[in-house]
Amino acid sequence: MTSAGPLVTDTEWRAHAAALAATVAEALADSEWTQAFAVVPRHVFVPRFFRRDAAGELVAIEGSNPAQRAQWLAEVYSDTALTTQLGQIDPGSTLRPLTISASSSTQPTLMARMLTDLDAHPSHRVLEIGTGTGYNAALLCHRLHDGHVHSVDIHPDLIRTAQTRLASLGYQPRLGCRDGAHGWVEHAPYDRIIATCGISTVPYAWVAQTRPGGLILTEALAGGHGMLARLTVATDGTACGPFLNYPGLFMALRRTPHRITRPAELIPEQLHGARHAPTTLDPAVLAEPAFAFFCQLHLGSGRSHHYVVEGTTTATVVAPDGSWAQTTSGTHGVLVTFDGTHNPWHTVETAHHIWTQLGRPPPCALGLTVTPHTQYVWCQHPDSTWTHPLT
Repeated sequence: MTSAGPLVTDTEWRAHAAALAATVAEALADSEWTQAFAVVPRHVFVPRFFRRDAAGELVAIEGSNPAQRAQWLAEVYSDTALTTQLGQIDPGSTLRPLTISASSSTQPTLMARMLTDLDAHPSHRVLEIGTGTGYNAALLCHRLHDGHVHSVDIHPDLIRTAQTRLASLGYQPRLGCRDGAHGWVEHAPYDRIIATCGISTVPYAWVAQTRPGGLILTEALAGGHGMLARLTVATDGTACGPFLNYPGLFMALRRTPHRITRPAELIPEQLHGARHAPTTLDPAVLAEPAFAFFCQLHLGSGRSHHYVVEGTTTATVVAPDGSWAQTTSGTHGVLVTFDGTHNPWHTVETAHHIWTQLGRPPPCALGLTVTPHTQYVWCQHPDSTWTHPLT
């Protein structure tokens, strides 16, 4: 491995990396992945990141800036997700123009949990969907054979930069600039596919490009309340497996380099001319992560959100077609304000009724089956009498 660069001495970054590895070690028992975090320099892949200032603006923190160097180095080796690329919401969107995170370096303990659950071994061929900074690919290269690591990203600048950074450390994985939803058929089949981006449904190309017995690890139901799912591919061309008990909180898979979209959200200007309806369901139910995840099944590409101010909970739901509903606990016992083609709070009420009937299952009691033509969620067992179609 070559020097980690002129900004940071070997002694400095190794001390920081050792502390990060110790944090990772507290989160998982796999000593080999812990060791990878100790020897792969994260700062090489994150020479700058963005933080929101007191005014809410995204500002750069750069290792090349002497005034920011100490903060930069400390945060790079903290157990924190770091925004590394900014983008603008698609100008054709109905949302207000807004600068948002377009790419990031994932929280290290989350990376470690995912790499452990991926269960990849040196003989395995791995495809990563979402190269980003290249740090995760470097960790894979450290543990596996470089020639077995493949990674794709839609943005050419990310691929070029990641390639340079990886090469500077002696790593030579195969990187490709392409739509991750299509996988990378030229180098298939793979033993493992890991996605570091959110999806609403699993692209069947991933299943088709994975060997029977291979695993796919991805966050499904992107919409703010997705969970990681680990699917095993069968000889009949299907994939099936449970949701895990932790979320990825990833940005959605991008289908073009520069066009960024995000789930619908309620804009204050939309509150005029709304209608009202009563409900018996307390908005605080969306504060329960297990139900929020179950509710996302029914919202599809819609979005739900809750927040608490001085002990009062407010919930907002936006349907895929832009219809919205908002309700606050303790007001008019409870009153829903809504507008659009329908009242999306009815979707929440239906989901809560089904969830209660099923015994209020946590996400890890649910699973996902993917076939060439359909995808559906089940409860407790793939042959469950209750299923919910995603396609």
